[in-house]
Amino acid sequence: MKIIKGVKEFYRFLKYIAEDSLNILNNKSGIEMSSNKNRKIMYHYDMELDLHGYNAEDALVILDKAILSNENSSIMVIHGKGNGILRKAVRNFLKENRFVRDVHYGEDINIIGADGITVVYTL
Repeated sequence: MKIIKGVKEFYRFLKYIAEDSLNILNNKSGIEMSSNKNRKIMYHYDMELDLHGYNAEDALVILDKAILSNENSSIMVIHGKGNGILRKAVRNFLKENRFVRDVHYGEDINIIGADGITVVYTL
C-alpha cells in the first residue's frame, strides 16, 4: 500500500478513485445474468457496484461514496467469492454504516453468485 504524502498527491489519488468509479456510480440499470439453462434473469437494483480487483481499503472508499450518493436506493455490491477478504471487509463496513437501512447477503436470498454478492438498501 502506498502512503500518500502531501496535498497534491492526495488530490491525484482522489481524482484516480473518482475517474475509476465514475461509471460504476452512474449505473442506474438492472443487471442481467444468465443461468445454467440459458434463461435470462433480471435483477432490478438501482445500482450495481463491481468491486472485483480492488483491495479492501480502496473498495470501501468507493462503497462509501456510492452509499452517500444514492439515498433511498438499492445497491447490488459484487465483491466476489475468492478468499473472502473483500467480502468480510464490505459486510463489516455495512454493519457499522449509519446510512445503510438494510443488508441482504446473496446466499440468503438465493441470488446467482451467492456469497459473492451483497445487496444494500440505503437511507
